[in-house]
Amino acid sequence: LHQRLKTTSIYVTHDQVEAMTMADRIVVLNKGHIEQVGTPLELYHRPVSRFVAGFLGSPPMNFLPVQVDHDRIDLKNGKVLAAKSSWSGPAELGIRPEKITITSDPSAGLIEGAISLIEPLGSDTLLTVERQDKKVVVRIIGDTPLQLGAQVGLSWQEADHHLFSGATGQRMA
Repeated sequence: LHQRLKTTSIYVTHDQVEAMTMADRIVVLNKGHIEQVGTPLELYHRPVSRFVAGFLGSPPMNFLPVQVDHDRIDLKNGKVLAAKSSWSGPAELGIRPEKITITSDPSAGLIEGAISLIEPLGSDTLLTVERQDKKVVVRIIGDTPLQLGAQVGLSWQEADHHLFSGATGQRMA
Protein backbone atom coordinates (compact mmCIF):
# COMPACT_ATOMS: atom_id res chain seq x y z
CA LEU A 1 0.00 0.00 0.00
CA HIS A 2 2.84 2.36 0.90
CA GLN A 3 4.56 1.82 -2.46
CA ARG A 4 1.34 2.11 -4.42
CA LEU A 5 0.23 5.38 -2.75
CA LYS A 6 3.73 6.91 -2.85
CA THR A 7 3.14 8.81 0.35
CA THR A 8 4.90 9.12 3.67
CA SER A 9 3.56 6.82 6.35
CA ILE A 10 4.46 6.44 10.00
CA TYR A 11 3.90 2.97 11.40
CA VAL A 12 4.58 2.05 15.02
CA THR A 13 5.41 -1.55 15.89
CA HIS A 14 7.28 -3.54 18.50
CA ASP A 15 7.81 -6.34 15.97
CA GLN A 16 11.34 -5.99 14.61
CA VAL A 17 10.69 -8.36 11.69
CA GLU A 18 7.72 -6.26 10.64
CA ALA A 19 9.79 -3.07 10.92
CA MET A 20 12.67 -4.55 8.91
CA THR A 21 10.41 -5.74 6.08
CA MET A 22 8.11 -2.71 5.82
CA ALA A 23 10.29 0.32 6.50
CA ASP A 24 12.42 2.55 4.32
CA ARG A 25 13.78 4.09 7.54
CA ILE A 26 13.49 2.94 11.12
CA VAL A 27 13.59 4.97 14.33
CA VAL A 28 14.53 2.74 17.26
CA LEU A 29 13.27 4.08 20.58
CA ASN A 30 14.46 2.93 23.99
CA LYS A 31 12.55 4.22 27.03
CA GLY A 32 11.31 7.20 25.02
CA HIS A 33 14.74 8.17 23.68
CA ILE A 34 15.92 7.76 20.09
CA GLU A 35 18.71 5.18 19.94
CA GLN A 36 19.28 5.17 16.17
CA VAL A 37 17.69 6.25 12.88
CA GLY A 38 18.51 4.65 9.54
CA THR A 39 17.57 2.14 6.90
CA PRO A 40 16.81 -1.37 8.11
CA LEU A 41 20.13 -2.70 6.83
CA GLU A 42 22.14 0.22 8.27
CA LEU A 43 20.73 -0.55 11.70
CA TYR A 44 21.26 -4.29 11.27
CA HIS A 45 24.87 -4.08 10.06
CA ARG A 46 26.06 -1.08 12.10
CA PRO A 47 24.06 -0.76 15.32
CA VAL A 48 25.14 2.18 17.50
CA SER A 49 24.29 0.44 20.76
CA ARG A 50 23.85 -2.96 22.35
CA PHE A 51 20.13 -2.22 22.58
CA VAL A 52 19.75 -1.77 18.80
CA ALA A 53 22.02 -4.75 18.11
CA GLY A 54 19.94 -7.01 20.35
CA PHE A 55 16.60 -5.68 19.11
CA LEU A 56 17.14 -6.26 15.38
CA GLY A 57 17.78 -9.74 14.04
CA SER A 58 16.11 -13.10 14.37
CA PRO A 59 17.63 -14.86 16.13
CA PRO A 60 19.18 -11.88 17.93
CA MET A 61 22.86 -10.99 18.11
CA ASN A 62 25.01 -13.00 20.53
CA PHE A 63 26.89 -11.07 23.24
CA LEU A 64 30.06 -12.28 24.96
CA PRO A 65 31.76 -10.54 27.87
CA VAL A 66 35.31 -9.50 26.95
CA GLN A 67 38.06 -7.22 28.19
CA VAL A 68 39.40 -4.55 25.81
CA ASP A 69 42.89 -3.15 26.24
CA HIS A 70 43.42 -0.61 23.45
CA ASP A 71 44.64 -2.92 20.67
CA ARG A 72 43.55 -6.26 22.20
CA ILE A 73 40.27 -8.03 22.89
CA ASP A 74 40.69 -10.67 25.59
CA LEU A 75 38.06 -13.41 25.06
CA LYS A 76 38.66 -14.56 28.66
CA ASN A 77 39.67 -18.04 27.51
CA GLY A 78 43.33 -17.48 26.74
CA LYS A 79 42.65 -16.22 23.20
CA VAL A 80 43.12 -12.63 22.11
CA LEU A 81 41.87 -10.71 19.06
CA ALA A 82 43.18 -7.47 17.60
CA ALA A 83 41.21 -4.32 18.38
CA LYS A 84 41.13 -0.83 16.94
CA SER A 85 40.23 1.08 20.06
CA SER A 86 41.65 3.90 22.12
CA TRP A 87 39.63 2.55 25.03
CA SER A 88 40.25 -0.04 27.73
CA GLY A 89 37.80 -1.79 30.01
CA PRO A 90 35.03 -4.37 30.18
CA ALA A 91 33.01 -4.73 27.01
CA GLU A 92 30.64 -6.99 25.15
CA LEU A 93 31.53 -8.51 21.82
CA GLY A 94 28.48 -8.90 19.58
CA ILE A 95 28.32 -11.39 16.75
CA ARG A 96 25.34 -12.29 14.56
CA PRO A 97 24.40 -16.02 14.46
CA GLU A 98 24.89 -16.26 10.68
CA LYS A 99 28.45 -14.85 10.92
CA ILE A 100 29.71 -17.68 13.15
CA THR A 101 31.38 -20.76 11.70
CA ILE A 102 31.35 -24.02 13.61
CA THR A 103 33.85 -26.86 13.62
CA SER A 104 33.87 -30.26 15.28
CA ASP A 105 37.39 -29.48 16.57
CA PRO A 106 36.93 -27.32 19.68
CA SER A 107 40.58 -26.20 19.73
CA ALA A 108 40.23 -24.78 16.19
CA GLY A 109 37.71 -22.16 17.31
CA LEU A 110 38.07 -18.79 18.98
CA ILE A 111 35.72 -20.09 21.64
CA GLU A 112 34.37 -23.55 22.39
CA GLY A 113 31.35 -25.14 23.95
CA ALA A 114 28.86 -27.98 23.79
CA ILE A 115 25.78 -28.15 21.56
CA SER A 116 22.72 -28.03 23.82
CA LEU A 117 19.97 -27.52 21.23
CA ILE A 118 19.53 -28.26 17.53
CA GLU A 119 16.65 -26.57 15.70
CA PRO A 120 16.29 -27.77 12.09
CA LEU A 121 14.28 -25.19 10.13
CA GLY A 122 14.55 -26.73 6.66
CA SER A 123 16.59 -24.17 4.76
CA ASP A 124 18.85 -23.64 7.77
CA THR A 125 19.53 -24.96 11.26
CA LEU A 126 19.98 -23.11 14.54
CA LEU A 127 22.51 -24.58 16.97
CA THR A 128 22.71 -23.41 20.57
CA VAL A 129 26.19 -23.83 22.00
CA GLU A 130 26.74 -23.45 25.73
CA ARG A 131 30.02 -22.14 27.01
CA GLN A 132 30.44 -21.50 30.71
CA ASP A 133 27.34 -19.47 31.63
CA LYS A 134 26.60 -18.09 28.13
CA LYS A 135 24.63 -19.51 25.23
CA VAL A 136 25.68 -18.74 21.66
CA VAL A 137 23.28 -19.30 18.78
CA VAL A 138 24.77 -20.28 15.42
CA ARG A 139 22.82 -20.28 12.14
CA ILE A 140 24.07 -22.68 9.48
CA ILE A 141 22.70 -23.29 6.00
CA GLY A 142 20.94 -26.65 5.63
CA ASP A 143 21.34 -29.61 7.96
CA THR A 144 24.11 -30.56 10.35
CA PRO A 145 25.81 -33.88 11.11
CA LEU A 146 26.63 -32.58 14.62
CA GLN A 147 24.83 -34.14 17.58
CA LEU A 148 23.59 -32.86 20.94
CA GLY A 149 26.40 -32.72 23.47
CA ALA A 150 29.13 -32.47 20.82
CA GLN A 151 32.07 -30.25 21.80
CA VAL A 152 32.61 -27.68 19.05
CA GLY A 153 34.71 -24.65 18.20
CA LEU A 154 33.18 -21.34 17.08
CA SER A 155 34.93 -18.67 15.01
CA TRP A 156 34.13 -15.52 13.05
CA GLN A 157 35.88 -12.94 10.90
CA GLU A 158 37.19 -9.88 12.74
CA ALA A 159 35.19 -7.60 10.44
CA ASP A 160 31.96 -9.31 11.55
CA HIS A 161 32.02 -8.61 15.28
CA HIS A 162 30.90 -5.48 17.11
CA LEU A 163 32.22 -4.07 20.38
CA PHE A 164 29.97 -2.37 22.91
CA SER A 165 31.02 -0.64 26.12
CA GLY A 166 30.29 -2.76 29.17
CA ALA A 167 29.33 0.41 31.07
CA THR A 168 27.19 2.34 28.57
CA GLY A 169 26.23 -0.20 25.91
CA GLN A 170 27.39 2.22 23.20
CA ARG A 171 29.30 0.98 20.17
CA MET A 172 33.08 1.15 20.56
CA ALA A 173 34.14 -0.41 17.25
